[in-house]
Amino acid sequence: MKNQNENEIKNEEIIKGYFNIVMNFEAFGSSPDFTTPIQEFLFNNCSKIEEAKQNGEQSINNYMLFKQYSELMDKTLEKFLDMGNLEPEVFIQALQFAREENLPCSFLDYVLSSIEFEDFYNLMMDYKKMTSKEIEEEAAHVKYMDDKLKKDEELIKKNKGKEIRHDKNKKK
Repeated sequence: MKNQNENEIKNEEIIKGYFNIVMNFEAFGSSPDFTTPIQEFLFNNCSKIEEAKQNGEQSINNYMLFKQYSELMDKTLEKFLDMGNLEPEVFIQALQFAREENLPCSFLDYVLSSIEFEDFYNLMMDYKKMTSKEIEEEAAHVKYMDDKLKKDEELIKKNKGKEIRHDKNKKK
């Protein structure tokens, strides 16, 4: 009975430790030390990711992007591990705990994408689609503004030399 209570207490301490690691990582994950290099990588490389072939085979280019992302994530995570004096294995266990327990950890997918190629590929494809949609929306807005500008220029040319009245009811 004593051993069972000791084991339960030990498990509770481990869970509390994992929880604290995850919460600290959540705070770190929202800092520019984490977000800036990751977002820059995604933005600068999402157009380079290639669709998988019909048989599921991936290109060498996609694998090289994965390696670059993994190296970037390693460097970024080293900062966090150094700040908390954590061993990588303990950190990974804490992240696995967070995933299993569905803890709110918005940056978990970014880390896991540096470990598993399939997660990385899905992240990059999602980012590529999101970025493409934003670019399409921006292009539509630019076209709208260009069309409006052309109409305004035509109106100015058409009315050049004419007096423009702002108040239609006002008499000359």
